[in-house]
Amino acid sequence: MAGRDPRHGTHSATTVNGEVPPGVVTIADVTLLLQQRLGGGRVLYQYRTERPVGTRAPIHTHPFGGSSCVIGGENTLRIEGVPRARTVPTGNCYFIPSGPAMVNYSSGTVPLVAIDTFILEKGQRSWVVTEPGREDLQRQFRR
Repeated sequence: MAGRDPRHGTHSATTVNGEVPPGVVTIADVTLLLQQRLGGGRVLYQYRTERPVGTRAPIHTHPFGGSSCVIGGENTLRIEGVPRARTVPTGNCYFIPSGPAMVNYSSGTVPLVAIDTFILEKGQRSWVVTEPGREDLQRQFRR
């Protein structure tokens, strides 16, 4: 069930494409690897993100696009409006779209480890948790 949150222009969601995502919602172990001012009020952030097998992020959106490279394990993505889940194995990267609700799930047999990169306007967040009752996990990507 999704609804528009007029304060942030985001969606409050308990499902992605009408389905409750698999996995246990947990906070990932996130390490800031790089923070670089780019000029024009933009900042590049790069994080190492680790998530145990069988766990997932809360449903969330990204105000700005980014990229993720899986360096260990396997990541299964569900993105609102994209009809099928996509599994990304070790050694592969993918684009993180801005806007739609999405979730990622550590679907492999070893923990998911990824390098996530975002270019943000100064003071902006890399993600916005939209899953009701999971807002406390917003702190995952701290600067």
